[in-house]
Amino acid sequence: MKGKNLIISIALLLLLSGNLFQYVISKKQNKQLINAIEKMKQDSEQKISTCEFNSYELKNDIQTYLQNDGLRIDPETKVYDMETHEAVKLKNLLTHKTLLIRISQANCQVCIDALLSLFNKVKSGHILLLADYTNSRFLKKIKENHQITYPCYKIEKPFAIPVEDLCVPYLFIMDEKMEVNCLYIPHKEMPEEIEKCLEIINKRISSL
Repeated sequence: MKGKNLIISIALLLLLSGNLFQYVISKKQNKQLINAIEKMKQDSEQKISTCEFNSYELKNDIQTYLQNDGLRIDPETKVYDMETHEAVKLKNLLTHKTLLIRISQANCQVCIDALLSLFNKVKSGHILLLADYTNSRFLKKIKENHQITYPCYKIEKPFAIPVEDLCVPYLFIMDEKMEVNCLYIPHKEMPEEIEKCLEIINKRISSL
């Protein structure tokens, strides 16, 4: 009789142990499932937030483009060679359609770096970098960090066009007519869009 009771006790213990094991496994799986669902939710919210941001910025960019496209820069504008400090009229540097990169010491440094890091993909030689700054080391450091080989010039004051009020890095194409064309404001949050824009610009200024 005692042996029978012992067998029953062992069987009950094994059954309880099995149920407990299944409970622990089930709880762990439920936790993993909840974590997976939570991650999917966060990823979805992030994508929605990113899409909303991109849509908002692109709408603003279109408005900025329309406000500035075709505006004429003062033909007497002078720029100063970074190396020699000699003054030259900007229009004398624009014998071809040229991509102008406009940055400022007042710009977000991360924004400048995100933009310039992609410029090794632009193969054309028709590129000028124009910067305003109070510390000469600003442009020297940027040129070294990004291994810039195209000419860099200092400008004394911002251009008299609306985009300057935004205090952000921007690009545009210009020739001897001194008219702003294909103005583009890059956003560090959208590196793929920057690359696509640079591909288009590269084709335009390399076909000359």
